[in-house]
Amino acid sequence: MTADDPTTRTLVIDGVVDFLSAPDVQRSGVELLTRPGVTRLVIDLSAVKFIDSSGLSVLVYLKGRCDERGVALALDNVPARARTLIDSLGLSTYFDLPD
Repeated sequence: MTADDPTTRTLVIDGVVDFLSAPDVQRSGVELLTRPGVTRLVIDLSAVKFIDSSGLSVLVYLKGRCDERGVALALDNVPARARTLIDSLGLSTYFDLPD
């Protein structure tokens, strides 16, 4: 995870996002979005090899928490398989996704 500027934080997720790793991803995301002055959280999925329903649940949870706090959330570098899953579940309109 890296800080881009004082108002944007980036969470870089690496490897597998499943029921074992999802709680750590959730904790990291919440920690970043609750920092003072944060107005945008970017979740970089470029290094994700696999994501299951637990991982998608965490992304939905973080989006809800961001919405509650007035923080914009964007998914970046979404792998094709994850994008297909997000699209098939109708979540592509829920998330700010690059074209």
